[in-house]
Amino acid sequence: MKYLFFTALIASFFLTSCGSAQFHISKAEKHTQKAIEKGAIFTSSTDTVTVSNITYDTTTVGDTVFISSIETVVKTVTEMGEIRYISKLDKRREFKLQKQLNRLTEKNKRLQARLDVKNQRYTEKTKRVSLRNEKKSRFDWKILPIIALLTINIYLWITRK
Repeated sequence: MKYLFFTALIASFFLTSCGSAQFHISKAEKHTQKAIEKGAIFTSSTDTVTVSNITYDTTTVGDTVFISSIETVVKTVTEMGEIRYISKLDKRREFKLQKQLNRLTEKNKRLQARLDVKNQRYTEKTKRVSLRNEKKSRFDWKILPIIALLTINIYLWITRK
């Protein structure tokens, strides 16, 4: 009795499993749609390379060359597209990196603005200092003869009396 039950169970298993290929194809299409919704990336490019190689034997008899047993070997290599899945963790990491990059660029912009203001102040200060140094009164040697003449005139005027 047990043997009959087990044989019936095994027979039903073999008869019902892998019943139709269409069932599996439709399941695969549903699963690919789910995978696409969850972030899988399918590349549909396929590369096919055909390599052919011709081999032949030659025999020479006197002046005549005989070619015998020509063989053509054709090898076709097909590479299918790849399936990559981007998980939520990967998306989260990418988002965090992008956010951090945005923060750093904003910080760099603020720091560059500060440096530009400091640089502008420094250049204005150096311009003011250079103008002030140019405008500083230096001793004018042209006045010395006039001062000398005036002192001589004052001395002579005082001594005449």
